[in-house]
Amino acid sequence: MHNRVRGIRRDGDAFILDTQNGEIAAKNIVDACGVWSPVIGQMVGLTIPIQARQGQILVSEQTFQVARRKVHEFGYMSTKFQSDGYQRPVSERVEKYGVAFVFEPTASNNFLIGSSRTFAGEDTRSSIEVMKAMAERAIRFFPVIADIKVIRSYSGLRPYTPDHMPIVSDTPVDGFYIAAGHEGDGIGLSPITGKVMADMIAGETPFMDLSPLRFDRFA
Repeated sequence: MHNRVRGIRRDGDAFILDTQNGEIAAKNIVDACGVWSPVIGQMVGLTIPIQARQGQILVSEQTFQVARRKVHEFGYMSTKFQSDGYQRPVSERVEKYGVAFVFEPTASNNFLIGSSRTFAGEDTRSSIEVMKAMAERAIRFFPVIADIKVIRSYSGLRPYTPDHMPIVSDTPVDGFYIAAGHEGDGIGLSPITGKVMADMIAGETPFMDLSPLRFDRFA
């Protein structure tokens, strides 16, 4: 979306979006563009404190069933929230790239290994050093993985906020809303986010307290 919208302006009570496919009029806008939400925010004069946090995944060859369910270590939460006072007994490489063990089997009889958290701008190229760190951590929990081939790696970008909480909120710009900054939990939280945003736009009181997720907490 961010690279298709070239500008936003007001025309009475409506927003006019200048896009590659022509102009679109909208009474309300929900900025749900993930790591690119700040680009859209700038078009209406808002500074949205979201930046890209790269994550990398390893994909194994087809093999026997190493585990039947998704597994992740507690360190996944500490690396996400950068917990103070909790120090994992890990190598310098694992610590440097924010690696925590995540294992997820697939229907194709292979599995995914994650994950990493690094600030690399919008660079989605895979790093061999990060791959080594993830493999090292995976073998720590499932030693048998050392004998299984990795066939590829890919990277993505998570929308990170300074307090690690998403922004689900209205803004000082009337009719402009933000639903971004979920940092890797966007798919899982999309139904509840959609529900509360719909309530908010309709002028109804959401069923949960959204004050911790307000945009103005960063003011």
